Amino acid sequence: TALLASAGANRTAKKAGLVHLLFNTIGVLIFLPFMNIVIDLIQKISPDQVTRQVANAHTIFNVTVTLILLPLSNFLVLLVNKIMPGDSKIEKEGAIYLDKKLLETPVVAVNQVFKETLRMGELAKNNLEFSMEAFLEEDEEKIQKVYKNEKTINILEKEITDYLVDLSSHELPENDSKILSATFHVINDLERIGDHAENIVELATEKINTKAKIESDAKNELITMYKKSLEAVKIALDSYEKKDKNIAKEIKPIEEKIDNYERDFRENNILRLNEKICNANSSTIFLDLISNLERIGDHATNIAETVA
Repeated sequence: TALLASAGANRTAKKAGLVHLLFNTIGVLIFLPFMNIVIDLIQKISPDQVTRQVANAHTIFNVTVTLILLPLSNFLVLLVNKIMPGDSKIEKEGAIYLDKKLLETPVVAVNQVFKETLRMGELAKNNLEFSMEAFLEEDEEKIQKVYKNEKTINILEKEITDYLVDLSSHELPENDSKILSATFHVINDLERIGDHAENIVELATEKINTKAKIESDAKNELITMYKKSLEAVKIALDSYEKKDKNIAKEIKPIEEKIDNYERDFRENNILRLNEKICNANSSTIFLDLISNLERIGDHATNIAETVA
């Protein structure tokens, strides 16, 4: 039945069906030599109740086989992968946790929104990392990853917002209402972080197309500022995930550092331009990039302040 059910499904589902078949087949082979003992045991437990005997037989079989195969689960996976090689990556552009049916159980629905928002945050953080790698390494594959993730981020913002609107019409405990209210702001800031990451890959494309050179001092400044902006995003997401005000408060000195970097590096860039160390095009790209990193720091701070 498991194999039949997975017949029209993807490779991952087919593998699950195969695991199910192997589990039962191995289980039967284990039990066959002991059938008389098992039958006697089941009849003694429920002497005159046939339906109870059937239920007990199923329970004893599944629990026993699970206990035997659990330590061997890695070998079972290897066997399935050998029989059916290849992966089936399941990708979905929209929400994977939101379900309209769960709106009838608002407390559960709030938790699903929370998980979907964290997923959106992870995508935004990944895009910041991909965008800077694309810029520094002139990696066009990473540029395409950012555009793909940004599309998902935009879809998630709309779907989470619509779900929140539906959810807000239900009666919720006070704490869940606060989470709901905060999440409206959080998803907006996450979407803006995604937008700034997209801006950075546009600068990466411009850098590649115009063959602009970012000299070593400027490159080191970009890396320094990027690391602080990424740290701010990680703190913001961590504080939101753990609902921890103390973690949220850690972002303040990080934001101040980012603001100082932006001001100092802007002045350094003007000096390099005056001394003809860099040209006007490289200078403009540099200034646009640090401006986007500074704005990412601001949006990360907004998220942490919402938690606080």
